[in-house]
Amino acid sequence: MSHKQNYWQFFGLSLAHSHPSSSTVYDRPQVYTALQAIMENGEDSTMENGKDSKDIQSTRSSLLELPNEILQNIATLLPSDWDIVKLALTCKETKARILGPEGSNASFWRTRFEQKYDMPQGRTPQEVMVEYQTRSIVLSPKIDLGRCSYEQMKFWLEVIQTMLHEALTLPLPVGATSKTYEQIREAVYRTKFLSRPKTKNKMKGIWRFMYTMQLCLTALALDPAVSPPGYRDDYNIASVYAFSGYFRELNEPFIQHGRLDILGLMEMRSFWARHLLSPVEGTFYNSFSSLAYDLKPKIRKTNGFNGADLSNSWIGYYSCLHPLPGSFRDERRQTCADLDSHWEQVDTLSLEIESQTYEPFWPAECEELIPRCGSPNSKRLYFHGYQNTLSASRDDANPMFGFLEPMEREYGELPGWSRICFAICEMTEGIEQSSWSSASSRWVHGYEAVIVPGGRLMLGWWIDMKNTSGRGPFIFWDV
Repeated sequence: MSHKQNYWQFFGLSLAHSHPSSSTVYDRPQVYTALQAIMENGEDSTMENGKDSKDIQSTRSSLLELPNEILQNIATLLPSDWDIVKLALTCKETKARILGPEGSNASFWRTRFEQKYDMPQGRTPQEVMVEYQTRSIVLSPKIDLGRCSYEQMKFWLEVIQTMLHEALTLPLPVGATSKTYEQIREAVYRTKFLSRPKTKNKMKGIWRFMYTMQLCLTALALDPAVSPPGYRDDYNIASVYAFSGYFRELNEPFIQHGRLDILGLMEMRSFWARHLLSPVEGTFYNSFSSLAYDLKPKIRKTNGFNGADLSNSWIGYYSCLHPLPGSFRDERRQTCADLDSHWEQVDTLSLEIESQTYEPFWPAECEELIPRCGSPNSKRLYFHGYQNTLSASRDDANPMFGFLEPMEREYGELPGWSRICFAICEMTEGIEQSSWSSASSRWVHGYEAVIVPGGRLMLGWWIDMKNTSGRGPFIFWDV
């Protein structure tokens, strides 16, 4: 945490200049009445200006007579950091006992930390104090990411990265939600961080780090209570649909362990943020907005995600172009994103994983277009299941098979990145591993995606494995 030392030491001064919270009426007699009187007059009644009233002096003296443990316990009950600062500014002794070295070794900062965040194991009292003060400053409502400097943005991202790592990995009680994640959610909403996908030129040195954090927070980018709909200018349609010049060689993976296309994945995330959240699109919006809350994207599994397990149930969407656009006007319409095109309606798709094994099954025809990658010793998980629409019966389902491989690199210093590849085909009977061939199916679509840390959302591209001109983006999240 050495990179934060220059910030936390100014904790009192920085918070004293942040916006105060709304006035609070304390319902505890005596102590809270005294605290309210002091905090309402504290900034104008410091020891230096000598304007303390006798009542304030008397109340302050009474508080200072309290044992340090009780005074700190009172401070932990205050609703905001601003209230703590106002109390600390009443006099030098109060500040020293609450914010100074004497208080830093007590339980005060740990209690404040646990009120807002999930507590990591093994933190010393000093580390907890530094981390709490750092977050209070850096995540202050005064921060404006649209006008901040390179250094300010970098530091803000580092704090969010630390919090996201905790939110994704710390164990939670059964049925509990991550307090740290809720703080991230509030910070993202307040700063409109996920509404800024086009800042590469301004933040040349950290744009990849910034995009990685945004990509990991895709679930919040698809939450209309947190992020507004995206715009058409937020992405390059040629990249999203992998037109000529943007399409990789057919024998190369889209999702490469050592060279993840963060920019291309962000283009895709922006595409879905627009089409799933914008009512004016009239495409995927109606289907997505009608989903129950429990069926919307989330950020982490109950017990975390280690990059080697796979949820059994997923839902999502894919988009396509039929045919490839011959004019700029046709490209702007995006075909499948128009309901007056070949789709009469947009259905939510579902994937159901029925079996998982380490016994390899990935036919040569699939390997040719979507090859396995990574170390020969990679422990791949192979699976079988079926694809359907959310409301359809099992009788209408299409067989599915594929594999999951943990990625060999942690992007953004976050664990849990995985590459998932699978094929969906139309067959009247089950898949026979020893004799499967694309010739036995009217169509076969191959899917390749990255599963972001948390294990609950995948983004990637699909390709028609019998007519490779058919391709496009897809998104699925686990339910």
